[in-house]
Amino acid sequence: MDNVVQSFEVRAVRAIDLYKFCEILMDATRWFENDGEAFWDRQQIVPHTILARYRIDELFLGYVDKRPVAAMIFNNRCHWSQISESERRASLFVHKLAVIREVAGQGYSEKMLDWAYQQSVSEGYNQLILLCNCYHNKLRQLWQRFGFNEINSQDEQGELNRYYVQPVELGSRLGNGKNLLRTWG
Repeated sequence: MDNVVQSFEVRAVRAIDLYKFCEILMDATRWFENDGEAFWDRQQIVPHTILARYRIDELFLGYVDKRPVAAMIFNNRCHWSQISESERRASLFVHKLAVIREVAGQGYSEKMLDWAYQQSVSEGYNQLILLCNCYHNKLRQLWQRFGFNEINSQDEQGELNRYYVQPVELGSRLGNGKNLLRTWG
């Protein structure tokens, strides 16, 4: 079998892509539910709810050879009260990062995060924050392996929330400059 190099590209979602974006999030939700963890409420990841909370230019798909395999929301807005106003102004945020199950474990979440990290560097932000209130140990270890620091905090109602912070170093790669990830085309 030939080793064919597959191209990977991150692109902003167009209106025609919105259902595919939501499909990828739903695929991840089903997997988490089957694994015993409620990740996202299904009503949070349908097109009309996504568009009520986020602008379409904040939605991104990762493509392998023109096929969408990953999705994320990437913006400079966060409504989590535990994150200070000064930290919000210095950060870009990744929300709802998901990869379709049939290609899970092949590095596409890393590629999406690497793209977001490079955007943070090029736009002069001090950190990239991954908003992921996740209790799944493998996922938590993955984010930490990429150099994200896990932060646990409580909101006004006393609910535990978890998010991940990655300091941005000019000219470095994701993983605190450890070059854990490669540059993707």
